[in-house]
Amino acid sequence: QLIWLPACPSTNSVAQQLQRENRASEGCTVITGHQTAGRGQRGNQWEAAANENLTLSVVWHPTFLAATEQFLLSQAVALAALDWARRWLGASGDNTLRAFGVATATSLSLLTGRQYDLAEAAARLLECLEARYLQLRAGRTGQLRQDYLAALYRYQQP
Repeated sequence: QLIWLPACPSTNSVAQQLQRENRASEGCTVITGHQTAGRGQRGNQWEAAANENLTLSVVWHPTFLAATEQFLLSQAVALAALDWARRWLGASGDNTLRAFGVATATSLSLLTGRQYDLAEAAARLLECLEARYLQLRAGRTGQLRQDYLAALYRYQQP
């Protein structure tokens, strides 16, 4: 279930509304070309330029995870983003951003000097998200944890 909106205040708000109406199946993805009132943590807001960013929300129902295991979902999402960068952008190394010569997040277009097809980028990202979520749902958490620790910047380095 993929819902494309040319513009919306917040993909998360749309996904939450679909949940309240019991219209969001597992994996339902809301994606927009222009998010006009994006929300971050603790009330932070942010704006994204129209049709220049991946702005999406994915609905999952991880009922197979205990409350104490919820961080595994965050690990799966982080690894999916890393998988996407490594596969689709051709980045390599332990830290994908460092592979581009930067240590902080920035625009991929600025880093690479290329323009990207957002529909293709989103499709590849969703493939990576699905693969990691299925890994988690299948109970392969040991490998997930191992991959996550291996990807952490400066993990166990002085």
